[in-house]
Amino acid sequence: MQAAIELTPRQTARVLEQALRAHVRLEIELAARDERLAGRLLSRQDGLLLIELPDPGPAPPLTSLIGAFCDVTMILSGQRYLFATCVADYVENTLPQRLRLAVPEVVQVTNRRRFDRLRQPHPAPLQLWVTRAPRPWVGTLTSLGPAGLGGRLPRAELDDLLLIEDEVRVGFHLPSTGESFDLAAVVCFKTPTLDGQRLDVGLELCVPQPDEPTQRALERLRTALAHGYTRSRSPGESA
Repeated sequence: MQAAIELTPRQTARVLEQALRAHVRLEIELAARDERLAGRLLSRQDGLLLIELPDPGPAPPLTSLIGAFCDVTMILSGQRYLFATCVADYVENTLPQRLRLAVPEVVQVTNRRRFDRLRQPHPAPLQLWVTRAPRPWVGTLTSLGPAGLGGRLPRAELDDLLLIEDEVRVGFHLPSTGESFDLAAVVCFKTPTLDGQRLDVGLELCVPQPDEPTQRALERLRTALAHGYTRSRSPGESA
């Protein structure tokens, strides 16, 4: 079962920027028509996304698609994203054919549950660097997944300093593998604990333009998590 999560405007903008850099492939389902198109995202200009269609293009003339509502699916960094938009225009006399779609206001991400988020069986230290602070804050890593993590941090020092959608860096150590990680992240949520002394913070691992060491670190993390999840399953249990 897939659960769709609506991204914030800032997250939506970041995902679209990544998709543009990757010239990602799009699956376009035209509403009220039994028809699907496939295309490649080329560029963005004046509130429109330029899409290149394969040659040969769609059977109906492109003029008949103007104004059609559509649902778009794209795969980016292993995640499946969805958004609704409409065909705003087309480019004449080009091969391959090209369409222009309106830039969506909202993008959703679906959790395909390739991994479960793993609860930490023993407390593990978590370091968090905030741009406006000269030193890292130290807390506890409470859960970890391939796309994000949860941590518990001191509330008095961080409540006013740490804001939703802030970009931060996190450092943590996995006792099960002996590996350490230092990664970029974005604050997704924060909520005080019942005693009011600490903050439970949700962080999305965010690397808009990963360099080679960062990409290797993310791959190591995902491998470690997949290994830990496999070992935690009982024999014969289905995925």
